[in-house]
Amino acid sequence: MSASATDAEVTDLATLNVLIFDRLEVIAKALTDTDARILPRFLSKGDAARYAGISEASIEKLLSMRMLKPYRPVKRRTVVDRLELEQYVLSTQPR
Repeated sequence: MSASATDAEVTDLATLNVLIFDRLEVIAKALTDTDARILPRFLSKGDAARYAGISEASIEKLLSMRMLKPYRPVKRRTVVDRLELEQYVLSTQPR
């Protein structure tokens, strides 16, 4: 093996190490951001719909049919309990 080939290998290895380190930093940041994110207990109708993967009209129908309990912390604002929504969605899954 010639000296120039060794130098090229060292350079490639150094470049690879830098790329790996950079990628690990990105992954570590993403994991930290995910761990720091706290899901709210109560969701707006729109957020509840996005969370469950259904339309907002479906959430409104579930609320009007009393399949989900509407919470009104202030006038004209209805929120849905995320845990009740999860329980409802899981109970309707075919087995």
